[in-house]
Amino acid sequence: MALFWLGTGAVSASDGWVDRRGEPVTEAAVLERLERSDIILLGEVHDSADIHARQVELLESLGNSPLVLALEQLDLDRKADLSARDGVVHGDGRELAEAAGFDDSGWGWEHYGAIFSLAARQGWPLRPINLSREAAREIARDSVDWRLALTAEQVDVLDAFAPGLSLPQRHQEALVADLIEVHCGDLDRSFARRIARAQVARDVLMADAILAAREEFPGRRIVAIMGNQHARLDRGAGYWIEQMVTDRMPASHPTTISVGMLPLGKEKAEELMGRVGDQYDLRLPTEAVDRPPHCEEEPVSSSSPNTGLVPADAA
Repeated sequence: MALFWLGTGAVSASDGWVDRRGEPVTEAAVLERLERSDIILLGEVHDSADIHARQVELLESLGNSPLVLALEQLDLDRKADLSARDGVVHGDGRELAEAAGFDDSGWGWEHYGAIFSLAARQGWPLRPINLSREAAREIARDSVDWRLALTAEQVDVLDAFAPGLSLPQRHQEALVADLIEVHCGDLDRSFARRIARAQVARDVLMADAILAAREEFPGRRIVAIMGNQHARLDRGAGYWIEQMVTDRMPASHPTTISVGMLPLGKEKAEELMGRVGDQYDLRLPTEAVDRPPHCEEEPVSSSSPNTGLVPADAA
Protein backbone atom coordinates (compact mmCIF):
# COMPACT_ATOMS: atom_id res chain seq x y z
CA MET A 1 0.00 0.00 0.00
CA ALA A 2 1.29 3.44 -0.87
CA LEU A 3 2.28 5.84 1.88
CA PHE A 4 1.04 9.40 2.22
CA TRP A 5 3.08 11.88 4.18
CA LEU A 6 1.49 14.05 6.82
CA GLY A 7 3.91 16.54 8.30
CA THR A 8 7.01 14.56 9.23
CA GLY A 9 5.32 11.18 9.63
CA ALA A 10 4.11 8.60 7.14
CA VAL A 11 0.78 6.86 7.45
CA SER A 12 -0.92 4.35 5.21
CA ALA A 13 -3.47 5.63 2.75
CA SER A 14 -6.26 4.06 4.79
CA ASP A 15 -5.24 6.31 7.68
CA GLY A 16 -5.35 9.39 5.46
CA TRP A 17 -8.35 9.20 3.16
CA VAL A 18 -11.72 9.75 4.81
CA ASP A 19 -15.21 9.50 3.33
CA ARG A 20 -18.31 11.59 4.08
CA ARG A 21 -19.01 9.61 7.23
CA GLY A 22 -15.50 10.15 8.54
CA GLU A 23 -14.65 6.51 7.91
CA PRO A 24 -11.14 5.61 6.67
CA VAL A 25 -10.85 4.63 3.00
CA THR A 26 -8.00 2.68 1.42
CA GLU A 27 -6.09 4.04 -1.53
CA ALA A 28 -7.34 1.17 -3.67
CA ALA A 29 -10.94 2.03 -2.80
CA VAL A 30 -10.31 5.71 -3.58
CA LEU A 31 -8.96 4.86 -7.04
CA GLU A 32 -11.86 2.50 -7.67
CA ARG A 33 -14.36 5.25 -6.86
CA LEU A 34 -12.54 7.75 -9.05
CA GLU A 35 -12.43 5.30 -11.96
CA ARG A 36 -16.21 4.82 -11.69
CA SER A 37 -16.83 8.56 -11.92
CA ASP A 38 -17.41 10.58 -15.08
CA ILE A 39 -16.48 13.91 -13.47
CA ILE A 40 -13.86 14.34 -10.75
CA LEU A 41 -13.65 17.61 -8.85
CA LEU A 42 -10.10 17.60 -7.51
CA GLY A 43 -9.86 20.22 -4.80
CA GLU A 44 -6.60 21.84 -3.84
CA VAL A 45 -4.80 24.62 -2.07
CA HIS A 46 -3.00 26.50 -4.80
CA ASP A 47 0.38 26.86 -3.08
CA SER A 48 0.66 23.42 -1.48
CA ALA A 49 3.55 21.40 -2.91
CA ASP A 50 2.25 18.34 -1.07
CA ILE A 51 -1.18 18.58 -2.67
CA HIS A 52 0.21 19.12 -6.16
CA ALA A 53 2.36 16.01 -5.76
CA ARG A 54 -0.75 14.01 -4.76
CA GLN A 55 -2.66 15.39 -7.76
CA VAL A 56 0.04 14.16 -10.14
CA GLU A 57 0.00 10.73 -8.47
CA LEU A 58 -3.76 10.46 -8.92
CA LEU A 59 -3.64 11.67 -12.51
CA GLU A 60 -0.93 9.16 -13.34
CA SER A 61 -3.05 6.41 -11.77
CA LEU A 62 -6.00 7.46 -13.95
CA GLY A 63 -3.87 8.05 -17.04
CA ASN A 64 -4.70 4.77 -18.75
CA SER A 65 -8.19 6.06 -19.47
CA PRO A 66 -8.85 9.10 -21.69
CA LEU A 67 -9.11 12.34 -19.73
CA VAL A 68 -9.86 16.00 -20.19
CA LEU A 69 -8.28 18.42 -17.73
CA ALA A 70 -10.58 21.30 -16.78
CA LEU A 71 -8.51 23.92 -14.98
CA GLU A 72 -9.36 26.82 -12.72
CA GLN A 73 -5.94 28.16 -13.69
CA LEU A 74 -7.22 28.96 -17.20
CA ASP A 75 -9.80 31.66 -17.94
CA LEU A 76 -12.98 30.90 -19.83
CA ASP A 77 -12.20 33.39 -22.57
CA ARG A 78 -9.43 31.04 -23.78
CA LYS A 79 -11.84 28.22 -24.68
CA ALA A 80 -11.88 28.85 -28.43
CA ASP A 81 -8.09 29.00 -28.56
CA LEU A 82 -7.76 25.75 -26.65
CA SER A 83 -10.39 23.95 -28.72
CA ALA A 84 -8.51 24.90 -31.88
CA ARG A 85 -5.36 23.30 -30.48
CA ASP A 86 -6.89 19.91 -29.62
CA GLY A 87 -4.63 17.24 -31.03
CA VAL A 88 -1.65 19.55 -31.38
CA VAL A 89 1.51 17.87 -30.13
CA HIS A 90 3.39 20.04 -27.66
CA GLY A 91 7.06 19.53 -27.06
CA ASP A 92 6.80 20.00 -23.33
CA GLY A 93 4.53 21.19 -20.56
CA ARG A 94 5.71 24.78 -20.65
CA GLU A 95 4.87 25.08 -24.32
CA LEU A 96 1.40 23.71 -23.62
CA ALA A 97 0.90 26.06 -20.67
CA GLU A 98 1.92 29.10 -22.71
CA ALA A 99 -0.43 28.09 -25.52
CA ALA A 100 -3.25 27.72 -22.96
CA GLY A 101 -2.71 31.19 -21.51
CA PHE A 102 -1.44 30.00 -18.14
CA ASP A 103 -0.36 32.93 -15.96
CA ASP A 104 3.02 31.77 -14.70
CA SER A 105 3.54 34.82 -12.51
CA GLY A 106 0.13 34.49 -10.87
CA TRP A 107 -0.26 30.74 -10.37
CA GLY A 108 3.38 29.65 -10.34
CA TRP A 109 5.08 27.17 -12.64
CA GLU A 110 6.59 25.48 -9.59
CA HIS A 111 3.06 24.47 -8.56
CA TYR A 112 1.55 23.47 -11.90
CA GLY A 113 4.48 22.60 -14.16
CA ALA A 114 4.24 18.88 -13.43
CA ILE A 115 0.53 18.85 -14.29
CA PHE A 116 1.06 20.59 -17.64
CA SER A 117 4.02 18.32 -18.40
CA LEU A 118 1.91 15.23 -17.73
CA ALA A 119 -0.92 16.60 -19.88
CA ALA A 120 1.53 17.26 -22.73
CA ARG A 121 2.93 13.72 -22.55
CA GLN A 122 -0.53 12.17 -22.45
CA GLY A 123 -2.04 14.46 -25.08
CA TRP A 124 -4.97 15.35 -22.84
CA PRO A 125 -7.24 18.17 -24.02
CA LEU A 126 -7.40 21.17 -21.70
CA ARG A 127 -10.49 23.21 -20.98
CA PRO A 128 -10.66 26.50 -19.02
CA ILE A 129 -13.29 26.88 -16.31
CA ASN A 130 -12.47 30.11 -14.47
CA LEU A 131 -14.18 33.46 -14.77
CA SER A 132 -11.58 36.14 -15.37
CA ARG A 133 -10.52 38.32 -12.46
CA GLU A 134 -11.82 41.38 -14.30
CA ALA A 135 -15.28 39.88 -14.76
CA ALA A 136 -15.41 38.68 -11.14
CA ARG A 137 -14.44 42.18 -10.01
CA GLU A 138 -17.32 43.72 -11.96
CA ILE A 139 -19.78 41.28 -10.41
CA ALA A 140 -18.44 42.02 -6.93
CA ARG A 141 -18.97 45.73 -7.54
CA ASP A 142 -22.67 44.93 -7.96
CA SER A 143 -23.10 47.65 -10.55
CA VAL A 144 -26.00 47.73 -12.97
CA ASP A 145 -23.60 46.99 -15.83
CA TRP A 146 -21.94 43.83 -14.46
CA ARG A 147 -23.56 41.70 -17.19
CA LEU A 148 -21.54 43.60 -19.80
CA ALA A 149 -18.40 41.91 -18.46
CA LEU A 150 -19.80 38.49 -19.44
CA THR A 151 -20.82 36.80 -22.66
CA ALA A 152 -24.50 36.50 -23.48
CA GLU A 153 -24.27 32.74 -22.92
CA GLN A 154 -22.77 33.22 -19.46
CA VAL A 155 -25.49 35.68 -18.51
CA ASP A 156 -28.13 33.18 -19.67
CA VAL A 157 -26.63 30.44 -17.47
CA LEU A 158 -26.54 32.70 -14.41
CA ASP A 159 -30.07 33.92 -14.98
CA ALA A 160 -31.31 30.35 -15.40
CA PHE A 161 -29.70 28.79 -12.33
CA ALA A 162 -28.72 31.61 -9.97
CA PRO A 163 -30.70 34.72 -10.95
CA GLY A 164 -29.87 36.43 -7.66
CA LEU A 165 -26.27 35.18 -7.70
CA SER A 166 -27.07 33.44 -4.46
CA LEU A 167 -27.16 29.99 -2.93
CA PRO A 168 -30.06 28.77 -0.80
CA GLN A 169 -30.16 31.02 2.25
CA ARG A 170 -28.45 28.70 4.75
CA HIS A 171 -25.49 28.07 2.48
CA GLN A 172 -25.29 31.69 1.34
CA GLU A 173 -25.12 32.92 4.92
CA ALA A 174 -22.44 30.35 5.69
CA LEU A 175 -20.42 31.56 2.70
CA VAL A 176 -20.70 35.18 3.80
CA ALA A 177 -19.68 34.23 7.34
CA ASP A 178 -16.64 32.36 6.01
CA LEU A 179 -15.65 35.37 3.94
CA ILE A 180 -15.73 37.58 7.01
CA GLU A 181 -13.80 35.04 9.06
CA VAL A 182 -11.01 34.43 6.55
CA HIS A 183 -10.60 38.19 6.19
CA CYS A 184 -10.05 38.35 9.96
CA GLY A 185 -13.31 40.16 10.62
CA ASP A 186 -12.19 43.18 8.61
CA LEU A 187 -15.00 42.93 6.04
CA ASP A 188 -18.36 44.45 6.77
CA ARG A 189 -21.25 42.17 5.95
CA SER A 190 -22.49 44.18 2.96
CA PHE A 191 -19.08 43.99 1.30
CA ALA A 192 -18.81 40.28 2.08
CA ARG A 193 -22.17 39.77 0.36
CA ARG A 194 -20.83 41.47 -2.75
CA ILE A 195 -17.80 39.18 -2.84
CA ALA A 196 -20.12 36.21 -2.30
CA ARG A 197 -22.00 37.20 -5.47
CA ALA A 198 -18.79 36.82 -7.47
CA GLN A 199 -17.98 33.53 -5.76
CA VAL A 200 -21.39 32.13 -6.70
CA ALA A 201 -21.02 33.35 -10.28
CA ARG A 202 -17.64 31.68 -10.58
CA ASP A 203 -18.97 28.38 -9.22
CA VAL A 204 -22.02 28.40 -11.49
CA LEU A 205 -19.92 29.08 -14.57
CA MET A 206 -17.34 26.49 -13.52
CA ALA A 207 -20.12 23.91 -13.30
CA ASP A 208 -21.42 24.96 -16.71
CA ALA A 209 -17.94 24.70 -18.26
CA ILE A 210 -17.33 21.26 -16.73
CA LEU A 211 -20.62 19.91 -18.07
CA ALA A 212 -19.87 21.49 -21.44
CA ALA A 213 -16.56 19.59 -21.49
CA ARG A 214 -18.39 16.37 -20.73
CA GLU A 215 -20.86 17.07 -23.54
CA GLU A 216 -17.96 17.79 -25.89
CA PHE A 217 -16.04 14.67 -24.84
CA PRO A 218 -18.67 12.08 -23.78
CA GLY A 219 -16.12 9.27 -23.92
CA ARG A 220 -13.60 10.96 -21.64
CA ARG A 221 -13.47 11.46 -17.90
CA ILE A 222 -13.38 15.12 -16.90
CA VAL A 223 -10.91 15.94 -14.12
CA ALA A 224 -11.41 19.48 -12.84
CA ILE A 225 -8.55 20.96 -10.80
CA MET A 226 -9.85 23.75 -8.61
CA GLY A 227 -9.62 25.29 -5.17
CA ASN A 228 -11.22 23.30 -2.40
CA GLN A 229 -14.01 25.83 -2.01
CA HIS A 230 -15.01 25.42 -5.65
CA ALA A 231 -14.99 21.62 -5.35
CA ARG A 232 -17.51 21.61 -2.51
CA LEU A 233 -20.78 19.77 -2.97
CA ASP A 234 -22.79 21.89 -0.56
CA ARG A 235 -22.12 25.28 -2.17
CA GLY A 236 -19.34 25.11 -4.77
CA ALA A 237 -19.30 23.95 -8.38
CA GLY A 238 -20.26 20.50 -7.15
CA TYR A 239 -23.57 21.89 -5.89
CA TRP A 240 -24.31 23.64 -9.16
CA ILE A 241 -23.43 20.61 -11.29
CA GLU A 242 -26.14 18.71 -9.44
CA GLN A 243 -28.63 21.52 -10.12
CA MET A 244 -27.79 21.58 -13.84
CA VAL A 245 -27.13 18.00 -14.83
CA THR A 246 -30.72 16.73 -14.95
CA ASP A 247 -31.70 19.50 -17.37
CA ARG A 248 -28.46 19.42 -19.37
CA MET A 249 -27.81 15.69 -19.61
CA PRO A 250 -30.94 13.75 -18.57
CA ALA A 251 -30.09 10.65 -20.57
CA SER A 252 -26.50 10.11 -19.50
CA HIS A 253 -26.55 11.92 -16.12
CA PRO A 254 -22.79 11.69 -15.53
CA THR A 255 -21.61 10.75 -12.08
CA THR A 256 -19.61 13.32 -10.13
CA ILE A 257 -17.23 12.83 -7.23
CA SER A 258 -15.65 15.59 -5.16
CA VAL A 259 -12.25 15.33 -3.50
CA GLY A 260 -11.08 17.81 -0.88
CA MET A 261 -7.34 17.91 -0.18
CA LEU A 262 -7.04 19.79 3.07
CA PRO A 263 -3.70 21.15 4.38
CA LEU A 264 -4.47 20.46 8.02
CA GLY A 265 -1.13 19.11 9.19
CA LYS A 266 -0.67 15.96 11.22
CA GLU A 267 -2.29 17.10 14.46
CA LYS A 268 -5.52 18.39 12.93
CA ALA A 269 -5.70 15.49 10.47
CA GLU A 270 -6.86 13.18 13.24
CA GLU A 271 -9.93 15.37 13.72
CA LEU A 272 -11.33 14.19 10.37
CA MET A 273 -11.64 10.64 11.61
CA GLY A 274 -15.25 10.07 12.56
CA ARG A 275 -16.35 13.54 11.46
CA VAL A 276 -19.33 13.55 9.12
CA GLY A 277 -19.04 16.12 6.33
CA ASP A 278 -21.15 16.87 3.26
CA GLN A 279 -18.62 19.17 1.58
CA TYR A 280 -16.75 16.38 -0.27
CA ASP A 281 -17.18 12.71 -1.07
CA LEU A 282 -13.57 12.05 -0.12
CA ARG A 283 -11.15 14.04 2.02
CA LEU A 284 -7.41 13.78 2.36
CA PRO A 285 -5.53 15.71 5.04
CA THR A 286 -2.15 16.83 3.82
CA GLU A 287 0.89 18.62 5.11
CA ALA A 288 0.18 22.13 6.35
CA VAL A 289 1.31 25.01 4.16
CA ASP A 290 4.01 27.10 5.82
CA ARG A 291 2.64 30.63 5.81
CA PRO A 292 2.61 33.46 8.33
CA PRO A 293 -0.72 33.71 10.16
CA HIS A 294 -2.89 35.46 7.61
CA CYS A 295 -4.57 37.71 10.16
CA GLU A 296 -1.21 39.32 10.86
CA GLU A 297 -1.06 40.52 7.27
CA GLU A 298 -2.43 43.84 6.03
CA PRO A 299 -6.23 43.94 6.39
CA VAL A 300 -8.41 43.82 3.30
CA SER A 301 -9.84 47.17 2.27
CA SER A 302 -13.56 47.09 1.69
CA SER A 303 -13.16 49.87 -0.84
CA SER A 304 -11.48 47.55 -3.33
CA PRO A 305 -13.48 44.66 -4.77
CA ASN A 306 -10.25 43.35 -6.31
CA THR A 307 -9.79 41.18 -3.23
CA GLY A 308 -9.58 37.43 -3.14
CA LEU A 309 -12.67 35.34 -2.80
CA VAL A 310 -12.82 32.58 -0.22
CA PRO A 311 -9.32 31.10 0.03
CA ALA A 312 -9.09 27.57 -1.27
CA ASP A 313 -8.03 26.17 2.08
CA ALA A 314 -10.92 27.71 4.00
CA ALA A 315 -12.79 24.45 3.78
